[in-house]
Amino acid sequence: FSVGNAGDVIISAGNLLVDGMHSPQLTGIASSAENIPGAMGAGGKVALTVAHALTVQNGGGISVSTGIYSTGDAGDIEIMTPDLAIADGNIFAKSARNGGGNIVVNADHTVLSNGSEISSTVEGVEHSKGGTVEVNGDILVILDSLGITAKANQGKGGNIIPGRKAGWQAIAFEGEGK
Repeated sequence: FSVGNAGDVIISAGNLLVDGMHSPQLTGIASSAENIPGAMGAGGKVALTVAHALTVQNGGGISVSTGIYSTGDAGDIEIMTPDLAIADGNIFAKSARNGGGNIVVNADHTVLSNGSEISSTVEGVEHSKGGTVEVNGDILVILDSLGITAKANQGKGGNIIPGRKAGWQAIAFEGEGK
């Protein structure tokens, strides 16, 4: 561990599956400035460009984060794919005390199901600020999920920016069998 920032993770693929296989540990793609004394940098960037479909499932995650000893913001996530499916998975930027990271999703079709979430969170201090979550595309479906959040437990929560494409539709269903 060191005092520097976490590294960037940049992936280009035809299809990408992030499957947590119900592991109790984070399984997926991450850039993190760890929660260990001496690891004091900012989180890195995760940038994914997927030509066909990106699937995050079974507890899998895509994340950027900083721990309580880190002095920087969480880092940013950028995703570009025609089809994004998150089923019992998460995409998150989290900071223990500084600014939350930003998340930008550019996907024609985004489906969150089975307890999934796209979230930027900062535990923070009084002046900390949550990151922005931006989801661009034609269709967003949220089924029995935690949804899209930008929050701060102290300080100011971030912003949620819904689709910038013309004709964007949000389709949301809550509860069982609805």
